[in-house]
Amino acid sequence: MEKIPELDNTEEKLYTPKEAGQKANLGTETLRSYVDFFELQTKWTKPNNKGHRRFTKQNIETLITIRKMIQEQNYSREQVRDMLLGNEDEFVDQQAKSRLEDKMDQMIDNQDKQNDFYLALVQRLDRLEQQNTTILQENAEMRQFIKERDEARDQILLEAIRNTQEQNKKRVGVLKRTLNFFKGSG
Repeated sequence: MEKIPELDNTEEKLYTPKEAGQKANLGTETLRSYVDFFELQTKWTKPNNKGHRRFTKQNIETLITIRKMIQEQNYSREQVRDMLLGNEDEFVDQQAKSRLEDKMDQMIDNQDKQNDFYLALVQRLDRLEQQNTTILQENAEMRQFIKERDEARDQILLEAIRNTQEQNKKRVGVLKRTLNFFKGSG
């Protein structure tokens, strides 16, 4: 609330509606309207809210705040009343709400984009995992094929070596007999 330096702080001075209106820069009808609408608690010259209304320094400061918010900051009476009652959620002006809603929409859009990215990433990882599994299977099949091919080659080589050894034994036998024949005829 705006402070009024010219008002006396030492003793609670009470002001007439005309004086309060002048200090708050409000006409008498506007002052009465604000007091009723905003339910300002004022003093009275007689007990039980009887007699003439009187305003305290705090009442005038509140009226100045109300006037500035309505006339200079373009708040509605309802928004100002909500602010005075502490209902700040309802006090937030439409522009602020709109900005907040825009930011929320932007955050939601960003979250949606991030979710789409994560989904695409997971799908890509699934495809890579499938490709990796396929490669591992093909690799295992290739190893088995190479193993079987090597075993078959080894069998062929062993068979060829045995045949070569048998042929060599036969040749050695033939050569021994031929040598023995020439030794005996000689």
